[in-house]
Amino acid sequence: MRNQIIHIDLNEFYKGVDCDWEFLPGECNFECRKCEHFEEYKEKMQWIITKEDITNGIFILEKERIYPLDYQNLFEGALSCFLSSSENFKKQMKVFTSFQNRNLNTPKSILHNFDQARKLIQKTRFPNQREKRLLAFAVWWLNSDLPLKILSDTQNGGQREVELRDQLAKEAPGFGMKCSSLLLIKCGYENVIPIDIWMLRYLKFLGYNVKIPDYRTISGITGKEYRKYEEILRNIALEHQLSPALFQAAIWSKKSAWSRNPVKPRQLFIEDFGGGLTG
Repeated sequence: MRNQIIHIDLNEFYKGVDCDWEFLPGECNFECRKCEHFEEYKEKMQWIITKEDITNGIFILEKERIYPLDYQNLFEGALSCFLSSSENFKKQMKVFTSFQNRNLNTPKSILHNFDQARKLIQKTRFPNQREKRLLAFAVWWLNSDLPLKILSDTQNGGQREVELRDQLAKEAPGFGMKCSSLLLIKCGYENVIPIDIWMLRYLKFLGYNVKIPDYRTISGITGKEYRKYEEILRNIALEHQLSPALFQAAIWSKKSAWSRNPVKPRQLFIEDFGGGLTG
């Protein structure tokens, strides 16, 4: 049975808590180690979704959105997702920007200048494996009709979201369920979830028997596990009255490296911010 102490409304969370300091609901963060509730609530507090988290999630989704959504921009979005696999978002965006700055932003330019692309890939995790997958991905993109199917579906109500995600994960080299879900979210879909390390830790906190992969001794989750976890998370998102995509973005904004150096919606200069949603 999963932990139920997860609320947007902090007043609910603080019900029944007696504190000598007489904090108002939402003010006490249980950081006073003299408080009898410190150990009990410390971890729970780290996973509560606040209004600020939701605001940040909305901001991140907007920043991640591919616009205008056309064939060229879709490929660049896909390249960004490809680079996000097993990588933290700072390094992902740094390498992705390097690809763009060198005009390695089409499948043909990558294939024609693969020595340059190889040098950039060497800066990422598992470079030898990723190099082979990038080559295969560029060839696949040029010969697949799936990118056009995605574009067509977005123009016709986006009814094939899960089907297209699953097909992308099955066919595209270097794309698993997470990267495929991330690309569709960039296209404006909202009911698939990029299940990254933070979503798995969230599920583990709730009490689910989830193994956290390190991609060395513990591999990533299987497709069957992915669909199971996604359904659980989708239902939790609905409990919070959030779309699955926004729910994931809110948690990502709270727990990832972005949370330690965020670009807040209220800031004026956001041009240099690179999104991520994973890692």
